[in-house]
Amino acid sequence: MAVASTLRELTHPIATTDPDTASTSDLDALGDLVGDARVVCIGEGDHGISQFHQITDRILRFLVQEKGFTAFALESGFAEGLLVDDWIHGALGDVGDIAKRGVTYRFGECAERHAQLRWMRRWNTSAPHPITFCGIDVPGSAASPGPAVRACLARLPGQAGDDELLARTDLGGHAVAARRYAAMSPSEHARLRAGIADLASRAAVQGDEIALHCAASARALDRLITAGSPSTRDEFMADTVQRLLGRGHRVVISAHNGHVQRSPITGRPTLGGLLAPELGSDMVVIATTYGNGPEIHLIPRSGQPYDWEVSLQRRTPSPTSIEALLNTTGRPIALLDLHATPTGLLAGAEHLHAQGTQVPVGDFREAFDAIIHFHDGALVPGVIEKLRADIEAASDPRGH
Repeated sequence: MAVASTLRELTHPIATTDPDTASTSDLDALGDLVGDARVVCIGEGDHGISQFHQITDRILRFLVQEKGFTAFALESGFAEGLLVDDWIHGALGDVGDIAKRGVTYRFGECAERHAQLRWMRRWNTSAPHPITFCGIDVPGSAASPGPAVRACLARLPGQAGDDELLARTDLGGHAVAARRYAAMSPSEHARLRAGIADLASRAAVQGDEIALHCAASARALDRLITAGSPSTRDEFMADTVQRLLGRGHRVVISAHNGHVQRSPITGRPTLGGLLAPELGSDMVVIATTYGNGPEIHLIPRSGQPYDWEVSLQRRTPSPTSIEALLNTTGRPIALLDLHATPTGLLAGAEHLHAQGTQVPVGDFREAFDAIIHFHDGALVPGVIEKLRADIEAASDPRGH
């Protein structure tokens, strides 16, 4: 009881996740934590949780309006995100279509994301400082280089063989593409890499930095798949954030907790860990967690991509999880500043819940600056149905 009482005293209640709420006084403690930082990372304990989308949107608006932040960097394809950035700066199009095509991993297919993008577009019509949207990840939901190749070709003078290169690299929807990429022969891989390398050379000759970064994203994806190194994504994301910082932006990053945390995961460097040495106190890392609610479990059935058994279970936080500890505060939504937490208070917390697994965290105060905890979480409507549809599509021998 003493630990629970101390934690309750240390946590700051957050009144709501509603981004349209006029008052931001409940975010004052977060504003003090951010200070003059150039980068604020907002993690997600699980993808597909409605409250995480909403609180990220609310914090983004707060940081843009009150702290002057100018870029939103999302764990989503860089090449695809160019479409979204054009739209929030006034290009024509329906927000649902823009988000579906311009935000990868299906992260754009929800009402919460649409509301966020509509606000960014409204803000840019009359704001004293506009905001930029930037996908920071590899293309094709980490499954197909096609979107990056298409974006390059749209910016470069055409030449013979472009159509053939696009056809060779556009592998279809992400679940189907993952299987097709994995099934390529060594010679097919070599041909694909040569085409992307040639595209990068053409972009360099033209001096087109965006096309060059699109090509770099396709090359990073190929290394990810052929070498099987998850850190390749974090390395590319860190490089993309550095590009934003080099253009003078103050950046809000939204990505999984496992990407934004400073400490490595099983020896693998993370986005947050790669940025930390240069940024130091100029970067604030906030995890989000939830204690109770639905939880998607993925059980591999084979070594093939997207061959999973999917089950929906009710989360009961493990006694040694940070979620179980923070549930004891009794607050529906609470912000815990880890810098203000006495040594030893979190000693019983050894891991985070994440996508149906438990991720060990050696020292929460090393990994994160703060945690926003929800006692209860809920899935974005339709997320599990879409996941099951992706798995079915990947298993379709016709490749649909």
